[in-house]
This record gives sequence, structure tokens and C-alpha cells, in this order.
Amino acid sequence: MISKTNLIERKQYMQELRNLRDQNLIKVITGVRRCGKSTLLKMFADELRDSGITEEQIHFYNFEDPDVFSIGDWKSIYDVAKSRLVADKMNYIFLDEVQNINLFQRLVDGLFIKDNVDLYITGSNAYLLSGELTTLLTGRYTEISILPLQFAEYIDFLPLKSPNLSKLESLAIYAIEGGMPEYYKQKQITQKQADKFLRGVLSSIIEKDIFERLKIKDKHNFNKIIDFAFDFSWVICFSAFNFRYF
Repeated sequence: MISKTNLIERKQYMQELRNLRDQNLIKVITGVRRCGKSTLLKMFADELRDSGITEEQIHFYNFEDPDVFSIGDWKSIYDVAKSRLVADKMNYIFLDEVQNINLFQRLVDGLFIKDNVDLYITGSNAYLLSGELTTLLTGRYTEISILPLQFAEYIDFLPLKSPNLSKLESLAIYAIEGGMPEYYKQKQITQKQADKFLRGVLSSIIEKDIFERLKIKDKHNFNKIIDFAFDFSWVICFSAFNFRYF
């Protein structure tokens, strides 16, 4: 179980998971890195426990954890997961960052066809629901696309970092800092640390989800285009903000 300290419930997404519970569909949770996919699954798993589901019926595999990743290839993971299924009861299987496993499509398909399995998977938009996975799972999955915090959700996080601000001041900060949940879970953070964290997230997305996925060769000029796009978006954002409020 995870500590609920410094966490808020992503109400919209949690309700979607509740509505889809026990339905014969693969629940595919997609979104950019660090937008809260893993935390959402863990909170849903905790809710299952609170509802009376036993620990043996909940199977959580985080494929960014070396201990889990080292189980082996997709077939070895499938064999381990299958051996842990509880007979005659619903089993809730969570495959977190499943794209890190080679041929993960076969793992997903193999577990889905087992009896009494409710399957949830997370991963980057760049890898899930593209190519082979879409073909393999046609008609058998539903996607929940997770976004960073909306402004209304950000307001719930704000007391942890900058209490006693007006909504206008909060909006100005939100426009600059964005809505990555991990950043706002930290009570004490300097602007320099914030910039470093957000740049790290951006670099990870660019390197792993764009450069590697699309085989970009001219990284230098591509980064220039990204910098230009971000600079231009800030100009548009603050022009609109100033026009509306000042």
C-alpha cells in the first residue's frame, strides 16, 4: 500500500477505473512520463484492498523495478504471473510500464485470455496502442488517457507548496510550472530544483519517446525546434494571461 500523504485522488480517472472494474476489457492507461499513471494504479489497488479484495488477488508488476524486470522475458513473466493466480476468484493484474518488456504484446494477450483476470496496463503513448498492440487487441481494450494536473487539481496540491496565494497568483505559477504531480508532492523545493526536475522530465520524454522511437538522427536541430516551440508557447500564454487579467 502507498502512503496517502501528499496525494490527491485523480477523481475523474479513478471513477473511470471503478466503472470498468471486472469488465472483460484490457484497461490501457496511457500518458506522458511522470503524469501520475503508476500512482493512479497503486491508489486503485489500495481501493480494491479496502473493498475486501485479498492481497493474493492483487498482482502488481512494475517494470521499472529491477527486481521485477529481472524475472526474464515475456514468457517467464507470464509463467510467474499465471502461477500466482488465485483459483475461482477474480485476479487483478497491474502491468506498470509494460513497454519495457520485449514482446510485451504477447504477455498482455496471454494474461487477458485467462479466466478470472481483470487486466490493467500502463505505458507511454509512444509505445502503447501503436502497431502490433492495436492489431492484437482490437475490440478488447479501452484506453484511459492520463494528463498532468488540471488547474482545479493543482489547487488541491497548492497548500503543500505555496499556501495563502490567491487564485490569480496560483494561475500565474501554474502557467509557469505546469502540472506534473511529482513536483507538487514535494513540500520544500527551490526554483532551481524545480527547473531541474521539469527539464529532466522533458529530456526523458524527448530522448526515450521521440529520439529512440522515431530514430531521429539530427538531434541538435530537433532540439532547436523544440526550444523555439516552447518559447513561442510562453509568449502566447502570457500574452493571453495579461490581456485577460491586467
